[in-house]
Amino acid sequence: MIKESSPDDIIQSMCCPYFSKRTGETVSKNSKRNYTDQQGADNENSSLKTMSCCSIANDLRHDSAAIYVHLEPLMEKVKTLMPTIRHVSFLSDGPSTQYRNKKMFFLMVEHISKTLSVQSFIWHFSERRHIKVAPDGVGECLKRTTDTLVGQGRDIHNFETFVNELNKNIRKIKIHAIDPTKLFAIDKILPEDLATFKGTMNIHELVWTNEKPSIL
Repeated sequence: MIKESSPDDIIQSMCCPYFSKRTGETVSKNSKRNYTDQQGADNENSSLKTMSCCSIANDLRHDSAAIYVHLEPLMEKVKTLMPTIRHVSFLSDGPSTQYRNKKMFFLMVEHISKTLSVQSFIWHFSERRHIKVAPDGVGECLKRTTDTLVGQGRDIHNFETFVNELNKNIRKIKIHAIDPTKLFAIDKILPEDLATFKGTMNIHELVWTNEKPSIL
């Protein structure tokens, strides 16, 4: 079995400053989720834990529908680990074709908020050219492991084999294989007449609360 270079040290240093024990807030950094143990944030013995996740699909789409479908299993995992979670923070980069656009804003209000079932969430957009160290480290671990397997003569000839080999050889990263048909399901629910928000590219933070559920 190949021993991968786990990015946990990098991830913990990146995520710890954003975690609040007082509120039990969870931080989402693309493929990262932080959570306290089941004893709760108010318990003095509670400890910060990290979990590395990566979603992969046999599809090259990177648009808003794909972003939501890739986030869905991670959000469900967060709800399983912390069913009483009240606040969530996301951190992503801000390309207009992926995260910062009218379709993504619609999905935040109509679907992400309902999937999480929280009191509020905040979505932070990083500045251009800022390095995403933690998620990039997770992705590089998967790529490096695959390269090593191929170099050892392992035949990875399709997507299913790729997923199976990663699951067998990487122990510290939870891998979610995405059903590409879900992307088309999201396409169908996206309205065609969404109005563009003027000043979209100047937005650096979005806030949603259940007090005004139809407004970002």
